[in-house]
Amino acid sequence: MSDSESLSLGLVIYSAVKPIFKIYFIIAIGFILAKRNILSVTTCRDISDTIVTAIMPCLIFNNMVSYLKSSDIKNIGIILFTSCLLFTVGGFSAYGIHLVTKSPKRWLGGLISVGIFPNISDLPIAYLQTFAKGGTIFTSEEGNKGVAYVCIFLMGMTLLQFCFGLFRLIQWDFRDELKGEDDLERSSSGATNLTKKSSSERDDTEEKSTQTTSNDARDAIRATAHSRNETADDEVVDSSSDSIYSESSEEKRHKEADALDEERQHKEFLQAQSRRQEEQSISGSMSLSRRQSSRRRGSDSSATTSGPLDLVPPRSNDLRRQQSQNVEDVINEYSEFDTLKNNELQKSLSKQEHEGEPQQDSIETEESKFKSFVKKMLQNLRAPTSISLLASIAICMSPPLKALFVTSTFSKHIPNAPDEQPPLSFLIDLASYVGNASVPLGLLLLGATLARLQVKKMPPGFWKTALMITFTRLVILPIFGVGVTTGFNNGGWYAGDKLVRFVSVLEFGLPNATSLVYFTAFYTDPTSDEHLQMDCLAICLITQYLVLWFSLPFLITFTLKVSMVRRTVLTTVSAPFRNEQFQIALKCVLGFVFVLFVDSVNRVYAVTSELTSATQAHPGTSIMNDRSEIQARRFYAQRNMYLCGFTLFLTLILTRTYNLVVELIATKDKVDALQENNVEAGSTTAGDSEELVKLKAELAEKDKTLETLKSQASTLSKDYEGESELKQRV
Repeated sequence: MSDSESLSLGLVIYSAVKPIFKIYFIIAIGFILAKRNILSVTTCRDISDTIVTAIMPCLIFNNMVSYLKSSDIKNIGIILFTSCLLFTVGGFSAYGIHLVTKSPKRWLGGLISVGIFPNISDLPIAYLQTFAKGGTIFTSEEGNKGVAYVCIFLMGMTLLQFCFGLFRLIQWDFRDELKGEDDLERSSSGATNLTKKSSSERDDTEEKSTQTTSNDARDAIRATAHSRNETADDEVVDSSSDSIYSESSEEKRHKEADALDEERQHKEFLQAQSRRQEEQSISGSMSLSRRQSSRRRGSDSSATTSGPLDLVPPRSNDLRRQQSQNVEDVINEYSEFDTLKNNELQKSLSKQEHEGEPQQDSIETEESKFKSFVKKMLQNLRAPTSISLLASIAICMSPPLKALFVTSTFSKHIPNAPDEQPPLSFLIDLASYVGNASVPLGLLLLGATLARLQVKKMPPGFWKTALMITFTRLVILPIFGVGVTTGFNNGGWYAGDKLVRFVSVLEFGLPNATSLVYFTAFYTDPTSDEHLQMDCLAICLITQYLVLWFSLPFLITFTLKVSMVRRTVLTTVSAPFRNEQFQIALKCVLGFVFVLFVDSVNRVYAVTSELTSATQAHPGTSIMNDRSEIQARRFYAQRNMYLCGFTLFLTLILTRTYNLVVELIATKDKVDALQENNVEAGSTTAGDSEELVKLKAELAEKDKTLETLKSQASTLSKDYEGESELKQRV
């Protein structure tokens, strides 16, 4: 990394603004393509799946294996700790904003997610890759290593969001919709009435029959819900049939009638709900995306009501001639609301079945929940991105494994391929070639996502929440990040590695991740007329990206030119204040303020005395107008006294503080100069004087000459001995 002191301010500002033009230009291209339906919702989903499955893992593997080494294990730990601070402070800040602004409770989880999860990969990678071109601020190797550090931040967010399940914060906002309490009450009304009827009778046989009947009704409901999702539960049917055959014929007919009535009611409700969904989808589904999304989710109703022409895929030009797709199409494409709602319905029924059971069953339920959580965590670790991250760290931390892919200090122990490259270098070439498409495609998808955002209805007073979360993400968190990284640097954590510090500060100044749009759409009911969560998220995203073009370049400029060369900047700024003329003017101002303060004190004393004398002279018959005038003059006199006093006090305090800071800077400069002199003196002492160094060099040459003479003498002596032996033999 280039020395920040050698970089001009104009160069730093231009370098900080230049990536913004590139980023926003690519976002604008994605915006236009989405408006023209070239990047349709289905196409964007396919591209996104391709990035997550193949392209991003290649980018991670290439940069981490190529540019990280075992000695960077400390930096990896620092980055993970910094990412935890970033996510924690952002989450608590968002919750504080919720308490202050009284944001909608139905969007509390989404607001906390906005505070926790930034756009942690595409934007910083684009910045670093732009800085690395030309080698002015970063070299090409430093830029690629910075991308590897960004991948470590991405690993922290991936572990937190998926492995530890924080993506369920968004699901928590839809808890009321997913519970389906009204549907459950309607579907279980027959079973409830039957239970109430049988509970009035005291006969044990009738109570047993009632319990069996209610279980059969619940089994029928579960079977119907499963049939809607095309997953029938054979075990429930078997258990219900066994219980039926175990009863008497009269009770059997009674239970069958109730079960059939319950099943009929539930089927009628599901058919009515399905019919309503079909009518809404047909009325607004003339576009191709909704037909494709319903076909993607495997809706049986749409398949039965569709005509034979729907089976023929229309031309892509037909979609481009239609209106631009919007957030409704995104919801139709990603929503799994029906499946999630049926799952919640089944959970509610299972809870009712286990009511009143021993505590041992509840303990087993808690254990099963923990096992399910661990199982889901391990499943998320098997995702391509997680596998690439873990494998890359394992390879780059092991020198023998790394030498198989890239040239390193351990490569001399491993034979190269015929092209004099490491044996598995072709895998790095492949990963580099594929991974280069990650950032441009990600920015195009970002533009397409922003193009489809719509705000149908803003909740009352939500503008305060949007402004505060934007101010927190793009102003407060960057200030906190600069302070934290400065403290780490002063504590010696970075060990002079400015690249880690720069990447850490950059991560604190990013907007929230646009992937939250797809998580929100996943839990949104596509048949609902109101999408409160999506509207709130859209407002926050639009606000943040309207401010990002200014806040991020300012943060980069401050980081490169001020934060890393703070002492030089403070010395430059303090130079005018040490001017003699400025000191004289400041003393004159202090003198005038002191005179005004003394005059205001005298006025307060005089007005107070006048008011006291007027009150004593006419204790009960004083005219109110006269006293009011005196009290008003006393109020103004006291106000002037307080203002002058505070001004004088604060001026003296600030002046003294400024002088102390200047003295501290000067003292630290002197200490640094003395330390440098001591180092130079130590090196000079270690090498002695220049003359002595020359003498030692001459002595070394003489020693070499002496060794040469000794070798020649030994050779001559051997030759002489050989000749002597030869003569003796002769």
